[in-house]
Amino acid sequence: MGDKANGGAYAVKLMHALSNGGLSIQSTKNGKGQNAVTLMGHVSIHAQDVVPMEFYELDPVAEPGTGTGTGTGH
Repeated sequence: MGDKANGGAYAVKLMHALSNGGLSIQSTKNGKGQNAVTLMGHVSIHAQDVVPMEFYELDPVAEPGTGTGTGTGH
């Protein structure tokens, strides 16, 4: 999950995810930190025609009264 440059956000859902690169945690003076992990989605042996990932996008939240801002799944 992460932020987009236009103010929206995105998320990726991995099914049957395995870590193949370990885990790296880094913290800073202000208490904000970064977590890095490498994951790989794997096709299920029982459903080999199903892609093991889903992508979601959230448009920027609208200011009250503007009538814009929606969420979509891809």
